[in-house]
Amino acid sequence: MACPKILVLFYGYGSIVDLAKMCAEGAREVTDEIKMVRVPEYFPEELVKKFRINIDSVKDIPEATLSDLEWADGIIMGSPGRFGNLTGQLKLFLDQTGELWRKGSLYG
Repeated sequence: MACPKILVLFYGYGSIVDLAKMCAEGAREVTDEIKMVRVPEYFPEELVKKFRINIDSVKDIPEATLSDLEWADGIIMGSPGRFGNLTGQLKLFLDQTGELWRKGSLYG
């Protein structure tokens, strides 16, 4: 049986990055096929500066693409909470998967 392909998909900085790395490390116990990717930052640059978002802390982690979702057999997602929901950035990324859903690319 082939090893499962696991995607660690996250949005966030600081402790969220640490948790994503721990998830990838744990997944390595069952498979070597792991991708860790981050959701792009959709905030305009002036808000990034105003909120002191440390984008440099994730610059070495590739940005997620929809093809990453098609590649994966399983997905581990991480996001800080925003009023009981995931972040707008992760939601916006996931909202772009409509065509993949329509084609059936995310099944199985």
